[in-house]
Amino acid sequence: MNFRRLPAILTVMVAKFSVSGRPKRAAGQPFLFSGRSMIVYVRDARSPSGWVTYREMIVPEAS
Repeated sequence: MNFRRLPAILTVMVAKFSVSGRPKRAAGQPFLFSGRSMIVYVRDARSPSGWVTYREMIVPEAS
């Protein structure tokens, strides 16, 4: 890796989220999954949006 070409600008986003669902089978119970996510974006002119995702992490919350 050529470190001279690494972008110098990055952004970190931390957000709480919840996902609720219901299994397709009738016997399944509805569920709720919640946690925290952290995403690191790096500025890159080669990307159409100008940013690329460098790392994503999900930390589940304890029930």
